Amino acid sequence: MALDDLIARARLESGLRNNAYYDDAAIVRYLDAGGAELADIFTNANQHYVISTFDFATTGPSSAVVTLPADFQQGHSLEAYPDVPGQTRTIRYLPNWLNRNAFVGSVFPFSPGGYYPVYTFLDNKLRFYPPQAVPAAPFRLYYTPQWTSFQSLVTRAITLTTGDGVSDHGLGTWLIQAGAFTSLDLGGSFTVTGDPVLNGTYLIGEVNSATIVTATPHTAGDTDLTIPGAAMSLTRPYSSVSLPAVMAPWSEYLVVYAAIAINTDRQRGTGELERKLAALKVRIASTIGQRQEEPQQPPLTRDAWGDGWGGGGWY
Repeated sequence: MALDDLIARARLESGLRNNAYYDDAAIVRYLDAGGAELADIFTNANQHYVISTFDFATTGPSSAVVTLPADFQQGHSLEAYPDVPGQTRTIRYLPNWLNRNAFVGSVFPFSPGGYYPVYTFLDNKLRFYPPQAVPAAPFRLYYTPQWTSFQSLVTRAITLTTGDGVSDHGLGTWLIQAGAFTSLDLGGSFTVTGDPVLNGTYLIGEVNSATIVTATPHTAGDTDLTIPGAAMSLTRPYSSVSLPAVMAPWSEYLVVYAAIAINTDRQRGTGELERKLAALKVRIASTIGQRQEEPQQPPLTRDAWGDGWGGGGWY
């Protein structure tokens, strides 16, 4: 469900039609708030309905503290050697914060018969205990992500640091080393400031790779631009931004939520819309909460490797 379709439906549901007082940006803010609430309903009804993964690798004890993804909301499980058949292992979560120093007495190799670190979340970090037992190994974290704001998708910043650059390679092709462009950027634009030759706003007509785009208007010449510590604004079109696929069947929730906000602002009645929203909330929570028909298997309470080190806790 494209964002511009949601905007049009919110106008219709709230009776705005072509009311120019509420521009698209204002309606997007209301849809965004509705999306955040819908994401909370998903999480509260079924914590495993929307799952993301974060792959990282450690090099040893110096990697005992790992920065979590920016959209991290709730962790579910951590695996070591996730893509190595026969070696994949689930790492235990620290059962009690007060016991974090109880794991420093024994340090053995990360292998059958060895000692395995536990982990916990603190601030925006994942921390292993004890640090001395952290192996050099790949890991995969499964987690529930936060709602990604429509605003950040429609307009995002490209941060340039020392050494990053914007290059005009001729024929309208630009190299932006920190761009991370995707197909969502087609039809969008970026603005260059701080350079007398390349200053201007450029429309993105093609994404050749994550760092190369074809954009017009085009400035003649092959000029490179480096902006240490600066940022570029990238604007995407509404039609290129969509509601996450898993939430698309419930797009009506965002539309009704936005319509209530609009009519409240216009001092118009919202009773019918609020009843509709309440009914949607019950249906969504009920449907999502019953995703799996049979009871889920409880986690193992024994040591998965049978060596005595992992027993007693929940995996």
